[in-house]
Amino acid sequence: MSLVELTEEQKQEHRVIEEALNILDRISGRLENDRNVDPEIIRKTLDFLRTFADKCHHGKEQDLLFAALEIKGMSRKESPIGLLVREHEIARNYIQNMERALKDYKMGDETADKDIVQNACMYIELLRQHIDKEDDLLYPMAEKNLSNTEKKEILDAYDRFESEIIGEGVHERYHQMIEDLKTRIE
Repeated sequence: MSLVELTEEQKQEHRVIEEALNILDRISGRLENDRNVDPEIIRKTLDFLRTFADKCHHGKEQDLLFAALEIKGMSRKESPIGLLVREHEIARNYIQNMERALKDYKMGDETADKDIVQNACMYIELLRQHIDKEDDLLYPMAEKNLSNTEKKEILDAYDRFESEIIGEGVHERYHQMIEDLKTRIE
């Protein structure tokens, strides 16, 4: 077993998250121009980002991959791990801000769209840079530092995390949600 198999799943999830970021970017563009966005599209996009990107993807990273790297001696302060964890926290705040603004948007608040756009733009920029750091920096570090046995243990733990924490079939449901949202926002 090689690390490519370990990080490949995370990279595939990054590609799906990037699709969601593209959707959020299109939502922002529409809101900036004419505010003609179905609130349900916004809600579903935020649900995807909160559940799939944060709870599932970031959860596996923080609870399993980052933890394994720290056990191997990778310091949270002297490696990318500390920064990446902080970025997860900042991203959560942007999602919360967008969710609050969405409630106001649904109520007809004329400034809520600006709040959604502002937080969406910051979130998109943060996550795109964050994904690059993981793909280009952290994952190669993990490849170098984890043994095949440790990689297998992490892969097994990913599967348990998906079924016990996220729930059976949820991952696939969110993949389908993104495909549906792509067609609705184009």
